Amino acid sequence: MFRSLICVAVVAAFSLSLTAAQDVKGTGAQPGGKPLWVKIVKVDGDRVVVREYDAKTKEFGKERELTAGEKLKVFQYGKDNKQTAVTGGLKGEPFQNLGKEGAYGRLTMQGTNVGEIYLYGDQGAWQKGMQTFPGTGGIGGKGALGGQDRLSRVR
Repeated sequence: MFRSLICVAVVAAFSLSLTAAQDVKGTGAQPGGKPLWVKIVKVDGDRVVVREYDAKTKEFGKERELTAGEKLKVFQYGKDNKQTAVTGGLKGEPFQNLGKEGAYGRLTMQGTNVGEIYLYGDQGAWQKGMQTFPGTGGIGGKGALGGQDRLSRVR
């Protein structure tokens, strides 16, 4: 009887630890969580409305509202592919003129809040960033090929 009780306690503790460690899809709550590749549609105060990119369907999903964290950092990639900090955060110049198309970006999450926003000048720069960002399957990161480039995998 005592052995059964110990086994139940161990299984319960293991199950709880798995549940606690599990990452909610798209939050990036775990350390090293995947970035969200998005199109930023609207910014209102500390709320950011985005459409998340689905790599499988190669389309943007439905609009989703996220909250900016207290220590939000915003960066913009220029034509020379160097990132610069955006002054003013969500009130900065890039968010003032989003227009119909919105802005292409990459978000990192801190828990359930947006921690960092990286803005790209256009769709081409955004796609290039997706291909070269570590962990997204591009040649710049480990991704699907486990750190190998396409040529070394074929040989």
